[in-house]
Amino acid sequence: MVSLWRQSWFGFIFWPLSFLYGLAMSLRRFFYSRSLLPSQSVPVPVISVGNLSVGGTGKTPMVIRLAEDLNRHGLRPAVLTRGYGRKNATPLKVQGGDGDEIPTRMTGDEPQLITRRLPDIPVVVCRDRVRGARLALENNVSDSLILDDGFQHLRLRRQVDLVLIDASNPWGNRRLLPAGPLREPLSTVKQAQAVIITRADQGKDIDAVVAKIRTYTSAPVFTSVHTPAAFVSLRNGSRGDPGSLRGDRAFCFAGIGNPDSFYATVRNCGIAVIATHSFPDHHWYTARDIESIIEQAQQARVSLVITTEKDAVRLPEIAEWEGDIYFLQIDLKIREEEWDAFLDRIIERGTAG
Repeated sequence: MVSLWRQSWFGFIFWPLSFLYGLAMSLRRFFYSRSLLPSQSVPVPVISVGNLSVGGTGKTPMVIRLAEDLNRHGLRPAVLTRGYGRKNATPLKVQGGDGDEIPTRMTGDEPQLITRRLPDIPVVVCRDRVRGARLALENNVSDSLILDDGFQHLRLRRQVDLVLIDASNPWGNRRLLPAGPLREPLSTVKQAQAVIITRADQGKDIDAVVAKIRTYTSAPVFTSVHTPAAFVSLRNGSRGDPGSLRGDRAFCFAGIGNPDSFYATVRNCGIAVIATHSFPDHHWYTARDIESIIEQAQQARVSLVITTEKDAVRLPEIAEWEGDIYFLQIDLKIREEEWDAFLDRIIERGTAG
């Protein structure tokens, strides 16, 4: 769809559907704001992490960062996530080593990744976020909730909405679905308590992005970058720092919302990316896919293959070959010192309310 959204004729053909879609989304927010559609509250603070567009804006790294920050501030958060693409509708609560016992197809890739990175944080996988919130609060284990991809999920009330905007492609073609990537009009950002610009190091004009945001809201705007943390071998689990593969030649593949950003990050680690292959977002890999990836790497005359951490949890067992496959672990770094002060304010407000 990304290539079609870049074509002017596509937007022209589908603009009537985009108009109707935008009208429906605006009416939906209006009905919820006037309690004409019912929303449910829970007795702990809820912080939503979401965006305005489809595709990868870095929500999962942000959820991980936010959970770590809340934990550092003395809270015991749980993460609520839908588990997009999973082959099971039963609500699941996963924590610690449970993620290694429950197949990724049962949880979805993002819950599996979050659980592995945050072994002490409960992750509840449920399409019905209200039901998931109640499951998360059983036994009083958690005192706060992080709602993953929750900006459009209005049935669960939240105290804070964090909206992420990808600096490498902030607005797409500025059209709503299906003519463009926007889930809601840009003006909806005024509903957020803070905006976080992700991949700020890959944006062409951050000042222009901030200026556009400022036309709709005076809420705090933070900038962040996706920082390589480690290369991890799928063969033996060994870890190397981001510079450990500098100067090597690699074949990269990814099945995420923004694969080009991942390839750029690998190049920034000093690695020569000889060839790439992009799969659909949340693609479930087969043994044949792995054989094809290895064949492409061999044709590129490289013995090093690199993918994302999210893709790694969707890979079947890797066939034996002379090379190695690594995934790149990413951390999200927020640049402004005011971030901690903002967290203090929302935690104080949430616990007081």
